[in-house]
Amino acid sequence: MKLKQATQPFILIVLLSILTGCSKSDTPMDSEKNIASNVVITPSNLYGEWGISKLITDTPVDLNGDGSLNTNILLETNCFKSMAITFKSNSKFTTTNSQMNFEAGTDSDAFACLEDRKDRGSWQIEGNKLTLNISIDGEIYSQTKTISLNDGKFEFDVSRMESAAYVNDPGTTDASGITIISIEYEKKAD
Repeated sequence: MKLKQATQPFILIVLLSILTGCSKSDTPMDSEKNIASNVVITPSNLYGEWGISKLITDTPVDLNGDGSLNTNILLETNCFKSMAITFKSNSKFTTTNSQMNFEAGTDSDAFACLEDRKDRGSWQIEGNKLTLNISIDGEIYSQTKTISLNDGKFEFDVSRMESAAYVNDPGTTDASGITIISIEYEKKAD
């Protein structure tokens, strides 16, 4: 099979839905994250199942109508609760991904939650660079992200283009203009 660089936003998520080589450069990382991202991560650090713990947006939103704005969209909707990634010791992975799709909603501010899309492939970690090779329709798409790993959680930045893999908004809703800027996963108990 031919190896291609991923260019379609739906391929991401993977989480890690998930990962391309471009990270959001207009979001400065704090010094703690910079230190964590320079840590060498071994494959055994990632073995197991990881569930989504944060999905951070650049703009606070109130999707559930409770009057409270949040940048962690997980506090506003259950749409992403099933997102997860499992790293296996045989260098294989599986992911479960979701998307808020405003074009499929019942009115201009409603969305349908497209969830439980599965992706599979192989993975490797070099230093703090996680590469996923995802097989889609017989083609392999390679996606690489710099991750930080700390206290049983790993996170990575999401580019504006990759954000569309999580929020499909035609530009006419209350969520118009929000961009997912980072994703965090937490290791699930064995």
